[in-house]
Amino acid sequence: MRTRCLDCRDWAVTAGRCRLHHSAKEAQRNAKSTARRRERMASGDGAQSRWRKRLNKAGAGRCNGCGRDFLAAELAVDHITPLFKGGRDLDANVQLLCHDVCHKAKTRRQRREG
Repeated sequence: MRTRCLDCRDWAVTAGRCRLHHSAKEAQRNAKSTARRRERMASGDGAQSRWRKRLNKAGAGRCNGCGRDFLAAELAVDHITPLFKGGRDLDANVQLLCHDVCHKAKTRRQRREG
């Protein structure tokens, strides 16, 4: 069954968009960053996955935001400079943050900044 483009109602060819709008969507910085991040995560060799493996092996860790100790499941492995803002997936750019407080607060700040 053929579908129409989500943006212009022309015939869709890829991911619900016509050729023109699909190209524009893929060219957006956020879409590119997401694709790069997914590739790194799928390969399992990025800093974030290395830290997650170390954290799971240790079973616990300390939040870099508030300094309290948490179980591994309560910590988020976070990029200090986000990938979409040009940050690299290196050990020096990764930190542990408690998921419920510090990571959510950092995410809110980044969304406000744009």
